[in-house]
Amino acid sequence: MSLRPAFLSRRRLVVGALLGSVILAGCGGKGSSANAPTGGITVTPGDTQVTITWQQDAGVEYWLWYAPGSTINPSDSNTPGIRYHINIGSPYVVTGLTNGTQYAFALNGRINGGKGGDYAYGTTTPRLAGTTWTAVTNLTADMRGLAYGTTSTVTTATYVAAGTAGAAFSSTDGHTWIALANPAGTANVNAMTVGLSTFIAVGDGGAIYYSTDLSTWTQATSNTTNKLTAVATSGGVAVAVGENGTIRYSTSAGTWTAAASVPSGIGHLYGISYTPSGLWIAVGAGGVVLTSSDGTNWTQRTSGTAATLYGVSGMATTSGSTTTYTYVATGAGGQVLTSSDGTTWTASTVSPAVTLYSVIGSNQFVAVGANGAAFTSPDGVTWTYYAASSGNDLYTLMKAANQYIAVGANKAMAYSQ
Repeated sequence: MSLRPAFLSRRRLVVGALLGSVILAGCGGKGSSANAPTGGITVTPGDTQVTITWQQDAGVEYWLWYAPGSTINPSDSNTPGIRYHINIGSPYVVTGLTNGTQYAFALNGRINGGKGGDYAYGTTTPRLAGTTWTAVTNLTADMRGLAYGTTSTVTTATYVAAGTAGAAFSSTDGHTWIALANPAGTANVNAMTVGLSTFIAVGDGGAIYYSTDLSTWTQATSNTTNKLTAVATSGGVAVAVGENGTIRYSTSAGTWTAAASVPSGIGHLYGISYTPSGLWIAVGAGGVVLTSSDGTNWTQRTSGTAATLYGVSGMATTSGSTTTYTYVATGAGGQVLTSSDGTTWTASTVSPAVTLYSVIGSNQFVAVGANGAAFTSPDGVTWTYYAASSGNDLYTLMKAANQYIAVGANKAMAYSQ
């Protein structure tokens, strides 16, 4: 149903009136206004988001206003795109912003429902993550598995890292990590995911552990003793891959079944991804690339390289009503493979040509690897190098809540947002 111009005009008036009432509500009351935050506000750009920090005084309720542009007038409800958040605390993350667009922010405070006081102002422009990395230094074991999500018991989205002898850490922000009281089993964990309503960890000797509460871990029946190196999920199915061409899948997390059809003669598998198009892709030694539409029947593709491949991912790009897909695999010696269909692959090499162990596609591709290297690419073809960790190999990369987290050798962990 189309909306008539007259109705749209009335709707705009109503929206403007509501916003105006909020402004007026913030300009009067029985309490008093508060001074602008001491030292003003710090506005830190992120990937489609901004973090606002300030010195917060006890008993003060803070309101934030923001809009695209270089200036903002919080009292003008006609400012294009103006939005507000009330009763917030520092630090505060504003999400849903557009990368490359400048935003202006204004923050003030009130006491006991009084009117707002003087504003503190700031501007910044959100941008893609992956260029600047911050080290995490409180890990006590090497981590290889990373996951982020919720279960029926863990209702707050949580980051989980696991590694040597199942040692595991959790975090709510990806920056501060706390060791879990109980490890994720006893085997070395090589990969993790969140799926089938549970956290899943896979590792040496065919070990698979799962947990809904991050306190009790149950060992699954994996039906293999081969080392498992990677795991991914479509939501309803989880698939783990490993040495000697091992592929196991599960719809319950408790019992894992051998894939129905796997090409013969393939070697170790090191990476797997469920891509935005619904295509499963697994990669491994000798440049092997396998694809599957269901996670259990696999077809080998010609990759055009003999280099060992460790990571694989996919990215969807929408223009108007058309969505295209790009798939990227990364591996030894800086090897990169790109494909638009998962069948035909084109090889190239990044510079410096370091081994790339993991790659993630979202609104760009980001890969990490040997000597702490990180690369970003808008299309999987052109890559830009950054240093993510001080000389430590980075084995696993994930993206969640608009930030990247990488883990690797010597207890290395770094994040970029």
